[in-house]
Order: sequence, then structure tokens, then C-alpha cells
Amino acid sequence: MVVGSVNVDDTMYVDVLPRPGQTVLARAARQGIGGKGANQAVAARRAGATTYLLGAVGDDGAGEDCRCALDALGVDTTYLVPVSGQVTGRAGVMVAADGENAIVVAPGANLHVPSDLLDARLVGLLSDAGAADAIVLLSQGELDPVTLGLTAVAARRSGVPWVLNLGPVADVGAELLGQAAVLVVNEEELRDLADRHDVGSGPAATLAPRVRDALSCPALVVTLGARGSLIVTSRSEPRTVPALAVEKVVDTTGAGDAYVGTLAAWLAAGASLYDAAVRATAAGAAAVTRTGAQ
Repeated sequence: MVVGSVNVDDTMYVDVLPRPGQTVLARAARQGIGGKGANQAVAARRAGATTYLLGAVGDDGAGEDCRCALDALGVDTTYLVPVSGQVTGRAGVMVAADGENAIVVAPGANLHVPSDLLDARLVGLLSDAGAADAIVLLSQGELDPVTLGLTAVAARRSGVPWVLNLGPVADVGAELLGQAAVLVVNEEELRDLADRHDVGSGPAATLAPRVRDALSCPALVVTLGARGSLIVTSRSEPRTVPALAVEKVVDTTGAGDAYVGTLAAWLAAGASLYDAAVRATAAGAAAVTRTGAQ
């Protein structure tokens, strides 16, 4: 079950990302459905998990378009609600010829998920689903900190493991982050956490154990792009999951989301964290060979 963000992505394909003050011409443009929550829900569904997306869209036409697109991809959107007076989240994405991207997000309705949907309603859904089958709760840093807090409470009350992809790094404290069964960040987000919690500097392999200890979270996963990913727990030395070679990188947009959604799906299926990360690595590698977030 994904408590997450939904956006409309406006993507421009350029030769190089513009410098400050520079205007460049795009080779092509496209519009599609994005948002970390929606992207990860689609990835989890494609990995074989029955997937629900709980969140908010605007009461505009874009919100209904997002719902229809996600329904068509097999994601259950029963709990994706329109919020009166809000616009659906939107992201401006630029993708360079080498596949690198730059993204700006206007969260819109994603910051206004109704609290009653996250309180007794979510706890009931998790309890009902957990009684029937294995379940993982997944959310991201694109949500309001209050929403993340209520999600953590729901996970704790229902005894369901919570996977938190802290991208971007939300303004929440160590106590909340420590409630995540698995915390997933990329290398830049890891450095941000290291700065916020005053654990020093250094390469990811050095910082990751320090950050995990500072947050007291059971497991920390750091995605490192073409260098694979790093798994840190309290029970063993950090483990590296090597990346897969990709002949041609087309678009890195959504690759991290493909990784996280697949990771959560395989954890729900009973895989170990390392084995789930191996599957996630394959999904992330496949994602960069195609355009678009989903």
C-alpha cells in the first residue's frame, strides 16, 4: 500500500541542461503521469504486487486523468481522493541527451491528503489487508511532514512494516525516521541527512552507517546510480549490491522510483532485504533505457 504523491509530468528533452540564466531549445516534449508515489505504485504493480495508492489530487481534470491512467496500469486508486480547491501536483522535468535530468515539483494537492484518510481509515485498511496477506506500507518525502507522521502512526498501530523513501529530504526529525523499517535515500539525500544530524562527511560507505546509527532505523538503503546500492543494518557490515551494465542510458527520470517500488514489492513477497535490492537493481537498470517516469 502506497501513501504517496501524484503529479502531472511536463518533460522537455534537451541536448544539455541549461545553466542559470541560459535558454535552450528542446528537441521534444511530452506530458505524462508522475509523482514518486504514483511511479513507485506502478513499479510495485509491475513487480507482481497487488498495489493500492492512497493520496490526493486536485478537483481539476488533471486529477481524473491521473486516476484513469493509474487504473489502466493496474493500480487500485479507490483511496486516491480529489481535494476541493486544490490543483493536482505538477512537475517540470528536463532530460539531457546523456539521460541526466533536473526536476522542479509543485506539490499542489499532495500536501493536503485528508487526515481522516490517514487515521482510522488507513489503520483499518492495513489491518484488513495484513490479516489476508503480507503487506508493506510505502511512502516518500514529497508528502507533507504531518502526512508522514500519520502514516508512521498507522504503520505502528497495525504492525505493518513502513518503507520510507526520503526523497526529497522532508523536514522531519530523527524520531520519525527511526520508525521506518527501511529508509531509502540516494547519495545526495544521504549527505543532506548527514549534515542535518551532524555525523561528519566522507564517502557513502562511511556516512551510511553513521546516519543509520544517528536515526536508529533498522535498515538504511542508499542508491548510488551506476555504482549500485548500499545496504546498512545493525546486524552486519554494509553490503553493496552491484549495478547492472546498461548499454545506452536514455532517461534517468523515475529510475530511483522503479528501484523503490520493486524493493517494496519483493519485501511484501517475503524476500530478504538484499534479495529485494537485487530485484530492484534490475528494475532501475531497465527504467533508464526508456523515456518517462513510468
